[in-house]
Amino acid sequence: MNIASVFSQMAVLFLALVVGYVTGRLKVLPDGADKTLSKLVIHVTMPCTILNSVLAADLTMSRADAAVFFALVLLSFLIFFLIGLPLARLLRAPENERGLYACLLAFSNVGFMGFPVVESIFGPQTTFYVTLYNIPFNLLLFSAGVLLISGDRRRIRLRQIFSTTVIAALLAIVIFVFNISLPGVLTKTISLIGQVTTPLAMIVIGLTLSQIPFGSVFTEKRLYPLIFTRLLLIPVVVALVSRLFTSDPDMLGILTVLAAMPTGTVVVMFSLEYGSNDKVASKCIFLSTLFSMATIPVVSYLTSQFLTKIM
Repeated sequence: MNIASVFSQMAVLFLALVVGYVTGRLKVLPDGADKTLSKLVIHVTMPCTILNSVLAADLTMSRADAAVFFALVLLSFLIFFLIGLPLARLLRAPENERGLYACLLAFSNVGFMGFPVVESIFGPQTTFYVTLYNIPFNLLLFSAGVLLISGDRRRIRLRQIFSTTVIAALLAIVIFVFNISLPGVLTKTISLIGQVTTPLAMIVIGLTLSQIPFGSVFTEKRLYPLIFTRLLLIPVVVALVSRLFTSDPDMLGILTVLAAMPTGTVVVMFSLEYGSNDKVASKCIFLSTLFSMATIPVVSYLTSQFLTKIM
């Protein structure tokens, strides 16, 4: 892996984020534009990216590999919660916010950043891995995530679990398993719309971060050990544990890099909806996204060196 290339790709993504941030600070777009564009990404462009991951790419993954990867994703989330819940106590987070802190660690930005980062580092043929990753992510987000943040299991709704993204992911799996082909015009249309996801997702993140008072971001001391764990410790643990079950370099590399993503913006949305501390969540997203621009290339490089030694 060319570390200079990884830094270059992350710089491109970061600059797209900066464009969104500056756009938000200058009030170029009306209030609420970030939420509107977020819905566009989640319900339109990202489903196209997911479908395009099996329609346009030359997939190197077998059905057996897909099953192994899916199982390792579930194992990864088990690791996230086993670390996140005790860490919230260790950080002495308020009792009614411990579930939120666990979610800040467990639910990363694999949707908005996962696809562009994995495609940049590992190539377009590997984006189907991110599609598979997003299925348990969304299932757990709208069940365990809602329960942890709200503290009320009655808030869990089946309709939310099967979101547009999950439906697109399930369709992609059907296409993958049965080797279904679509007409060329439809495939090209899906591909064209899917190409909007990467720049638009980064701009949306920048717009969201622009609403946080910059001076107050760095004052939440509890967040620093959580972010260190999220961006550096967890990827190491995931890599070491996953290595016990597979030696596939793409699989190990992608699992590790996805484990190194910053906290997902969806945690803020859930905090607002269910009455948790959205300010803490926003600060965590800002800091973890900022630091991830440096830590993701480092994790990618260290992962490549680790994989080279064990192969």
